[in-house]
Amino acid sequence: MERMIRVRGLTVIYDNGAVGVEGVNLDVERGEVIALTGPNGGGKTTILRAVSGLIPSYYKANVKGLIEVEGHRLSGGVDPSRIVYMQPDPSIQVVGVTVLHEATLCPSMAGLPPGMVEYRARNALQMTGLIGMEDKSTPLLSSGLLQRTAIAGVISCGSRYLLLDEPTGHLDESAASIVIDVIEILKRKGIGLLIATHDSRIASISDRSYIVRKTIRKGIYVYKPSVTRGERRPGVVSLRAIGVDVAYPGSDPILRDVNVEARSGELVALIGPNGCGKTTLLRLLSGIMKPLKGRVVARGRRAYLPSNPLLVFSRPTLRDEVDAPPSLPVEDLLDRPIMSLSSGETQLAALAVIVSSGARILLLDEPTHALDPLNKDIVLNTLSNLADDGYTIIAASHDKLLASIADTVYRVECGGVYRE
Repeated sequence: MERMIRVRGLTVIYDNGAVGVEGVNLDVERGEVIALTGPNGGGKTTILRAVSGLIPSYYKANVKGLIEVEGHRLSGGVDPSRIVYMQPDPSIQVVGVTVLHEATLCPSMAGLPPGMVEYRARNALQMTGLIGMEDKSTPLLSSGLLQRTAIAGVISCGSRYLLLDEPTGHLDESAASIVIDVIEILKRKGIGLLIATHDSRIASISDRSYIVRKTIRKGIYVYKPSVTRGERRPGVVSLRAIGVDVAYPGSDPILRDVNVEARSGELVALIGPNGCGKTTLLRLLSGIMKPLKGRVVARGRRAYLPSNPLLVFSRPTLRDEVDAPPSLPVEDLLDRPIMSLSSGETQLAALAVIVSSGARILLLDEPTHALDPLNKDIVLNTLSNLADDGYTIIAASHDKLLASIADTVYRVECGGVYRE
């Protein structure tokens, strides 16, 4: 039996005529880590979806070429004992009610005995640093904890090959280090991993790295950022939280005695570890959540970009949603179905919707998530320029570059918010 995935001459053309990838040849052996790097829209996600069988069974496209998994030609679907694909957006991937429930789903659906299901689930939670969080409700998790839960759910399948799309994209440095350790453990266990990533740390531990720009070639995609910070003079306070406590229904306060303010013409960064309350604070400031005590005062219209950018869209294409802002590189995305976009392209398109909303107070949850260095550069410069033009920008992020160009930085940690 062959112990590998073989891809030969893979060409994917979507129903709207857009070329996903063309003539791709690729091997993934058991116990190998293969990194797919390169710019947004280059075809990394397309390759993963094709190898997993989601193209063309779910994402409609014309597929040519050969995909074999351990000698079996791919047709119709993939046995999860062989291959499991993890979506780039954990809110789509995770369907379990609790963290433990998510980790038990795959082995349960495979019909394993209860003892083996429990073993697989606990082992996956141990590997991803989630022991002690078994009963946490997944809808209330931060994007970072949700990402680790998604990874645990994939590991518990016991598959021979894992296809991971941006597995460190939502994670702080500590949590990302855990995931990279997990990848190395899985490699030693003989699991084959094909990973689409912008994280140079994953590329550095891979057996081979490929740049994907519709076709693939060996190498690592490198772009040196050139983000600039404008000379801003912030104006009046446009958004303020005063003595606020905030909690989800039925739980203790996540944040207490919060005092935060942001001015027109100011870029504010919210930093801190996964699960500390950055997303909760954004939801509070945007008006989605109401305080238990204290008050939030806004002067102007607010718009919120969630960590799951798909929630921004209600129509099939970006052109249906907005006239594209000229400051963002989304012209090529206007007529493509939203569901066919890569994770980075979806992030750019969602930001275009928010910027075009007419709101002058923008609250953004991980706005540079899943972006290649070039598009991250463009987005950060766009945010800086918007602040120069008098917008109020508040962004929760693990991106050190974003924090470095912010006018004000708040650290969210241990139930409090502290100005740095």
